[in-house]
Amino acid sequence: MTPYYEHAGITIYHGDCREVLPTLSADVVITDPPYGVGIIYGSYEDALNETTGLVLDFVLTATAMSRCVAFSVGAFATEKELYRILPPRWRMCWYKGTQSTVSPIGFSDWEMILVYGDRVHNYAHDYFCARPEVMGAFGHPCPKPIAFSRTLIRRLARAGDVICDPFMGSGTTLRAAKDLGHPAIGIEIEERYCEIAARRLAQEVLPLEVVG
Repeated sequence: MTPYYEHAGITIYHGDCREVLPTLSADVVITDPPYGVGIIYGSYEDALNETTGLVLDFVLTATAMSRCVAFSVGAFATEKELYRILPPRWRMCWYKGTQSTVSPIGFSDWEMILVYGDRVHNYAHDYFCARPEVMGAFGHPCPKPIAFSRTLIRRLARAGDVICDPFMGSGTTLRAAKDLGHPAIGIEIEERYCEIAARRLAQEVLPLEVVG
């Protein structure tokens, strides 16, 4: 498959991750699948009955092509289904550091990060704080903050590891990987987000802020 973008060790594929991911290999998969709460991304229908099956398929594929998989699980119904069918090896807590509010995904202060694979002994704490990104930032309805991706990469990846994000969105994981000196692969079904991510990746690597 021809990459949508390829430069300096970073590659983007425009397509459905269920078709593209089985053709790839990576060391660590870090991503943020749809939550099934009706967010309008584009052509994908963000319905819970669709998303739970999508996430299950993704986990089965990702664990077969990488050594570590970490992702925000979102809806509690999806989390329960994963624990029933494909339990994770470990889990982490993303504390958002914002005022507690009622949320359509059932969380207020924190979200569960599920971890699969053989890298969970990498002396990583199971709790981290990263303030959410503003909704609509980078032209995406719900982008993850750069500190979210940087923290997971730092705690789960080793030097030279290839990072993969099968639900790339606006490219936050790839941007974080580039900043930290990792090669990375992103997959995104919506072409407009591929373009946004390519523009973000075209920027030079800036000095990193301190992330706890």
